[in-house]
Amino acid sequence: MQRRIFFILILALLIGVGFYLFKKEKNEVLGNRGLPADWTPEMRSGLIAECMEAVSESAAQYPDIVESYCDCSADTVMNAMTYAQYVEYSKLSPEEQEEIFRPLSEDCQMFARLQMYELREKEGQ
Repeated sequence: MQRRIFFILILALLIGVGFYLFKKEKNEVLGNRGLPADWTPEMRSGLIAECMEAVSESAAQYPDIVESYCDCSADTVMNAMTYAQYVEYSKLSPEEQEEIFRPLSEDCQMFARLQMYELREKEGQ
């Protein structure tokens, strides 16, 4: 039973990662045209910088994984809301922000955790 649940979670994760990589590749090819209309590359860079600062402890230990996580989270936020909405939500209390932003990054978090787990497994061998 646990194997079946694990298999379903991994399958969902792989589908999500495939979608993310396809979307990321598309954005790299299209450049600015791949960004949602009211977001600029500078705004995206700002989101990534905020994310990197927020997870600075993990960033030191797993820089590549954290960078991928922050890229994924920034893209997810940008596709989920306009920049004006993001600014308004950012004015809310930390608890209210958590309720809004945490669900948006759950797939990114799951992928990052899986990468960290795999890295730890390799290092343990």
